[in-house]
Amino acid sequence: MSAEYKTFTVSHDWSGWEATLRILQDEETTETMREMLLFWSGGPDRIEDAEGDITEAWLVMFGERAFTLSWDAGLPCIKRSFEQAEGWAPLDGSFGIELLNCDDLETDSTDFTTKTIEPKTDKECASC
Repeated sequence: MSAEYKTFTVSHDWSGWEATLRILQDEETTETMREMLLFWSGGPDRIEDAEGDITEAWLVMFGERAFTLSWDAGLPCIKRSFEQAEGWAPLDGSFGIELLNCDDLETDSTDFTTKTIEPKTDKECASC
């Protein structure tokens, strides 16, 4: 019986950022994800937090890294970053994991607000 692929979406709650991956559902791919998790400190805790679900733990770890890499970077750049990073397998499908899509985070001037904080007067600071 041949293994099947499942498609997963990782999303970041407050920004709406998303990435879509296709993961082969076999023992070898699961072991590859486990090795990546255990390469980084906190890997065992991630697995425990996911109640032993290696795929879930790996997807969260992937999301944390991909989110930061995706600022003004397209899919090819993000894939290349993972390929070149120590402790990560390429996300081109060669290890059973393929990054299909990843949002490119961009900001512009409408994304920011400013406010002026007035210094306190001596009377306001009397109780300081």
